[in-house]
Amino acid sequence: MSTKTENHELSRRFLWQIGLVTLIVIAAVVYTNRYLTSERSSPVADTQTIMFPWLVAGRHTIENALYAFSGNGLQEPKIPELARALTALLVSSVICPTVFLLGWRWRRLTPLSGENPRPLSLSISFYGLCAAVTLYSSVAMIPVSYYGEVVRTSLRAAQAVQSNRDSVISEVNTIAINAFQYYILPTELGGGDRSYEEYIIPQGLSKTSAARYSVAPSRKEVMIRAASAPFEDCSVEVRLDSTGRLWQWTYSGRYR
Repeated sequence: MSTKTENHELSRRFLWQIGLVTLIVIAAVVYTNRYLTSERSSPVADTQTIMFPWLVAGRHTIENALYAFSGNGLQEPKIPELARALTALLVSSVICPTVFLLGWRWRRLTPLSGENPRPLSLSISFYGLCAAVTLYSSVAMIPVSYYGEVVRTSLRAAQAVQSNRDSVISEVNTIAINAFQYYILPTELGGGDRSYEEYIIPQGLSKTSAARYSVAPSRKEVMIRAASAPFEDCSVEVRLDSTGRLWQWTYSGRYR
């Protein structure tokens, strides 16, 4: 690329094109905001959704999850909302960075051409606005990315604990069924003849990938205790009575 071409990257024609695209984008934002406001009673546009359009996508993802949880179908975003998100992407990720970076490059290359530097043909206020938007979006991504990763890590940990808790509850129920069968069977068939006193958890059920299990049997009742294998601070205690009913569930640690 020649020096002459590089010096004219911010030519009047290019700046008029950028200005025209900007006006179109602003008009689209104004139109979609008015259209959405007329459809809904509450305002829909704010600084965060304009500067960070992925928040709109996140909101729709959460709404779709709630709809699916309640048994409804997925809700497609409305065309004005899509237009507003696309407009925000064009402004914050395409137009402003393009103007800012090309303007900065022009200022860097002009002294190398051997000519007297010409004043920047782009309006100072418009260039400053593009620079502010670009720098704000770039700097804001650091805490957004950090806190986003913190939230994702926290959610993954909470989901792992909840999944382990569900597995433990399921296995406790299996042990309770086995213990109650022992309780009602006569001694001749290997049961306790209406007593839990000699009950022992079968070897295949006493230790699993989810937890380690122990019992404290008495004649009419047995207490089942589960200590989580992956989470040492988590445990469950429950009582099984002579009718086969589990009661007095007690959760400790992150199970609560």
